[in-house]
Amino acid sequence: MTSTNYRPMIVTQCPALSAKAKADAGRLGWTGLGCAPLAGRQFRDGFLAGRMQVDIGQFFAEHDIVPVLIDRAPLVFAKVVYRAKKLVDAGKELQPVEVREEPKVEWCADPTALYTLIMLDPDSPSRMEPWNREFAHWLVGNIPGRHVEQGETMFQYMPVFPRAGSGCHRYIFLIFRQHCWNDYAAVPRVSSKNRTPRIRFSTRDFAYRYSLGTPVAGNFFLAQYDDYVPVLLSHYPDSNDF
Repeated sequence: MTSTNYRPMIVTQCPALSAKAKADAGRLGWTGLGCAPLAGRQFRDGFLAGRMQVDIGQFFAEHDIVPVLIDRAPLVFAKVVYRAKKLVDAGKELQPVEVREEPKVEWCADPTALYTLIMLDPDSPSRMEPWNREFAHWLVGNIPGRHVEQGETMFQYMPVFPRAGSGCHRYIFLIFRQHCWNDYAAVPRVSSKNRTPRIRFSTRDFAYRYSLGTPVAGNFFLAQYDDYVPVLLSHYPDSNDF
């Protein structure tokens, strides 16, 4: 069964989820394995409002994320919210100023499981010439349930700063369910000011190395250069690594 033919199970039919996870799914307005949206029902705060039986595989394929960057699309959309309730919504454009701070990421996680979160830009420095592909903006592992703040942060969140004239960049969030606690000691710890270790990251290789498999949830947005980018870059050391 391919990701484009995926149809989620109803939560009550999914034995892998605990009673608490099912309760969380109901509280968030989610149903299905990994929090797929219920047809005709809106997520809290209007997330993916009005969409019915959203085919996440189609979105990820149309934006050349699958199979270029990952082999299969996530099972369902994650909810990613920036300040002022700015929602990441399946490829819609956001402004760099709107995504300058670390967002809140939610998915219907099993509270007994561990997860890894990756945010990446495959279009660095541009989609036509992505010789820095991939630029990893955020990397957190060993996340207990959906509590990202309690996970092991390897790459601190770094805002987006697409270059002038480089067009729209894709910024992708992927959440992987781990089989067990992962030893990430070999992964460098990178501050929010350090760009160099983030370039030429490979999600596919990282997932293979740590047996992460197919992402269970994900989302993405587009952003391009505007007048705020130089303001943002003024707070960082000079570098061409973006």
